[in-house]
Parts: sequence; C-alpha cells; structure tokens
Amino acid sequence: MSFQSAPVSIRMSWIRKFLVMAFAVINVASFAQNPITHVVFIVKENHSFDNLFGTFPLANGATQGLCGSNKVQLAKPPIPPPNVTHEWGAAHIAINSGAMNGFCWADKKSPYQPYVQYQQADLPNYWTYASTFELADNMFSSLEGASFGNHLYLAAATSNQFISNPPSPGAGVSWGCDAPPGTKAKRYVEGRIIGTFPCIDSMTLSDLLDAQDFTWHYYAGEEHSSGYLWSIFDSIPHIRYGDEWATNVSPPEQFASDVAAGKLDNFTWVMPRFAESEHAPSGLCPGENWSISIINAIMRSPYWSTTAIFLAWDDWGGYYDHVPPPSVDYFGLGIRVPLIIISPYAKPGIIHTQYEFASVLKFAERTFGLPTLTQRDAEANDLMDAFDFGQTPLPPLILKPRKCPAAPAPSAKDLEDDD
Repeated sequence: MSFQSAPVSIRMSWIRKFLVMAFAVINVASFAQNPITHVVFIVKENHSFDNLFGTFPLANGATQGLCGSNKVQLAKPPIPPPNVTHEWGAAHIAINSGAMNGFCWADKKSPYQPYVQYQQADLPNYWTYASTFELADNMFSSLEGASFGNHLYLAAATSNQFISNPPSPGAGVSWGCDAPPGTKAKRYVEGRIIGTFPCIDSMTLSDLLDAQDFTWHYYAGEEHSSGYLWSIFDSIPHIRYGDEWATNVSPPEQFASDVAAGKLDNFTWVMPRFAESEHAPSGLCPGENWSISIINAIMRSPYWSTTAIFLAWDDWGGYYDHVPPPSVDYFGLGIRVPLIIISPYAKPGIIHTQYEFASVLKFAERTFGLPTLTQRDAEANDLMDAFDFGQTPLPPLILKPRKCPAAPAPSAKDLEDDD
C-alpha cells in the first residue's frame, strides 16, 4: 500500500508518528540530561551593555546615545574613568519613562560623562569569552539603582525593598550588619520611603541549597578590607551571625586554591576587591585579569565539565544604554548590563532572551530541583535556553592576563556609589 492510496486515518497516523519522531530528533538536545552540578556567579561593577559591548557584532548595541532629542556619539572613556552618578533617582531620570534620553540630566558632574564606550581592544579577553561562548544582550540589572539592592537580588531575588546604598565612610567599612550604628539606607515600604539599618533577614538561595544538602560558598573581601561592602551575606543576619559565616564566606583569593584542592561548591558567588572590580576610577584591565584568574582556575580543573559560569555586572554605573528596561514591579528591572555565559554547554553566539539576576537563581533552582524564593525568580526566565546539553562540549579556553597601568586608589565617594 502506498502512502497516497492509504486511507486518510492511516495517513494521519503515519504523519503523527513522523512528526513525533522529527520533534524528538530536533529537540534531543533540550531533553538531554543536565550535566551541570556547579554554578559559579562572578559579579563585577558598574557597566552598561552599550558601554562594554555596544559594538559587538550582531549584538543589540548602539554607538550613539540620546540627550533629550539630540544625538550624542559615544566616545572613548577617559583615563581614569569617572565615577558617574548611578543611584535610584539617576536611573529614573536616565530612563525617562523608556525614552532612554535622560542620562545627560542624571549626572550632576558633567552631562556627557555617561556617553562613553569601550572597544574590543580595551577588553580583549572579555571579547574572546563572548565570541567563544555566549553573550546575552537582553540582560538587565534587577533594581533601578546601585550596588546594594542589586547585590541583595543576587542572593535573595529581592532587595528587601532597599532602593539606595547606605552611606560608606571609606574602604573596608561594611554596608550590612557591621555598618556603624545609625547607618541607614532608603527603603520603599507601603508607599513611602524610609531610612532603615541595612541588616534585614530574608530567605536566600543558600537556605534552599542547605535544605536539600547542596553546598554553597561566597567569596568576597573580608571585614576591614576593600570589597567588604559587596559581601552581601553580611546584610543577612541569620548568615552573618550564624555558623556558616565562618565556613561558607571567604576572601576571593581563596577561590583558586579551593578549586585546586577539589573544593568547588554546588553554587558559588565570587566578588572582587575594589581594585579588580572595574568600579571607577579602576580601569577594565585589572578587573579583566582578575576575572581570567577565576575562570582559568575552573577551566584547569576537573570541574570544567560540570560547571556553568555566569559573568555579569551589578548595575549600569551611570553609563548610557539604549534599551528601555521592562517594568516588572516598583523596583525594576534596572538598566541593561552585560552577561557572559561560559560553559562546555553554552550555545556559542548571541542570545536575546530577557534575563535579570534572578534568572541565575532560577537556573540553579531548576538545576538542583529547588523551590523559588520570590515572585521575581518564579517569573524570571531560567537561562536554560542558553544551553545545549546535547552538544559536543566546548573545550576550556585558558587566557593570559595582560599588562595593566597602575590603578588609582578609590576615594570614599567612589565607594559610596551614591549622590
């Protein structure tokens, strides 16, 4: 019996079988078992997508900005780069209800400081990672504001309603539970903005991991050292005053030795010290070299075959970006930031799916079979579409650091982030 002469019911049955088989072949990668058992979240400071990758081929970038109705060419950043205003109010002025033309009004120091852009030669190793692995060009910070609230989203999928950084007297002083008495940061609570000591408990991804016997670690500057303000578990009392503060929170220099000793946890946050953070006035070069050292440590280890690395920047740093952030709630999303996805199973190229910091938490929740924390991670895209677990694994890519000029020391104002 030929296909043409078969009864309609039989022909439909054959067609259905063919489509099922074809669907299975086409989608075999998406149904392949997830081999990831280690997630590493590296977070740098203060750059928008257009500021770093606006000229990346095929990415949604821009080389011109808007100041009101006037076009402004994005220029090469000065050395050292300026610390551009990037707090809650500045974000709203810059976004200007989605027009993305208020960056020149947001910065009180100089209207054109936000309109700068790096080129491939300024960040050659980041460019290599993005070209070899995967660059997300629709990744947004979680809060329309600066570092403190966004770092809370990195761990808890919420800012605990904080919308500003606490004031910082200088290097080595914490933003969290160890902040000086009387320290307050702005919080939006029941329709009004109040000042609150930056030490409020909430459930975090670490708690979900603990409950299912998965391991975690947080690497950041220790107390009285540069970078301690980004040690966000210092703002979560049950971690700061619990047993895990001594066992699960360590200086960033310990990361490579831990990996070499076979101690990479299931989920790891890695935060730089100030000099390697890329926060102005520090340049990109020292920060890029530091990032390479963290990634090389993983790539040189047996963990490479089971690891997903997410390299992101915590906020836009005041720099221009042309894509209006989606409005998901009162707090965000914030202005677009770069995200590089590095893994043997990352799909090489550009991915355009909308992500935020809670997306990385959602990826971990899906990978380890955990519940969600808040509405943010429950509704965030989970980054699974950035991976092909059925592809031939990508090999490790060991990069070399480059020689950098001496970086200027940060001032207290640089560390404060806020105006």
